[in-house]
Amino acid sequence: MVCKARLDEGVGVVTARAPLRVTRYPTAQDFLSSVGPFLMADEAENALMIGVAEALVGQDSPVYFAAVHLDGAPVLAAFSNHPEKLGLTQTGETLAVTALVDDVLAACPHITRIGGPEPTVAHFVATFVAHTGRRVTDRMGTRIHRLDELRPPARIPPGRLRVAVEADLPTLVPWVEDFLVHIGDQGEARQIAEVRVRGGQVFVWEDEAPVSMAAWTGKTPNGVRVNLVYTPPALRGRGLASATVAALTQSLLDQGNHFCCLYTDVTNPISNAIYAKLGYQPVSEAALYTIFPEPN
Repeated sequence: MVCKARLDEGVGVVTARAPLRVTRYPTAQDFLSSVGPFLMADEAENALMIGVAEALVGQDSPVYFAAVHLDGAPVLAAFSNHPEKLGLTQTGETLAVTALVDDVLAACPHITRIGGPEPTVAHFVATFVAHTGRRVTDRMGTRIHRLDELRPPARIPPGRLRVAVEADLPTLVPWVEDFLVHIGDQGEARQIAEVRVRGGQVFVWEDEAPVSMAAWTGKTPNGVRVNLVYTPPALRGRGLASATVAALTQSLLDQGNHFCCLYTDVTNPISNAIYAKLGYQPVSEAALYTIFPEPN
């Protein structure tokens, strides 16, 4: 089980200013019905959370979905679809953060990775470690970008974009593994590659053989998220990533998506410059914090 998704009774936290209440939602549909308009106010910034919820509609999943309500309106939302990971939205209500920390500790005690927009995620993490006595071991700064209209690269390298097939897996699995290592994710590379390829979500730039990769995921009502962008080190600097992302982005726009979004590592100026040239514009700063596990 990922987290305790249900509550026998709602959790209420009353402050001197106004009542705060944390609500957990038993299904993705319940979560979207209640919190969807709040998330859609910043669709690109919340694309990861919206996309996970949309993909789980109709499924009996133990995913933790929760929101803090102030005077009946959501002001902060969170989800966890992995026993060690938690994602947050932005909020301007600092007391909502404290209320959510208490609920996360009750529902998801094994969380070690917490991500979301700054400064909310920093405040959440500081409160989390103060409550638990655990400590932060790493922070990866990220940036969320959005593109509404593509600016094609000036130079296109030889080759073409095509959908990846199962015969590509011997090439793609090591690429996914290296990608996960770079972002500090402990996901199972083979399983991710197989599921995404079978779902038609992975694309490669082919020049006699695959030379670069990109994928899409997290469909939202108006957009879609680009991820798994990877070019082997020996082939970098040739414009392959730009060509791959540009071709995939245009294809996704042509399919009726109003925008594409993606995350970048703020410490990687090369990738940030590549995406900026294509038309991806920063939406907000975010971060992924790693917390030392709780003692046995």
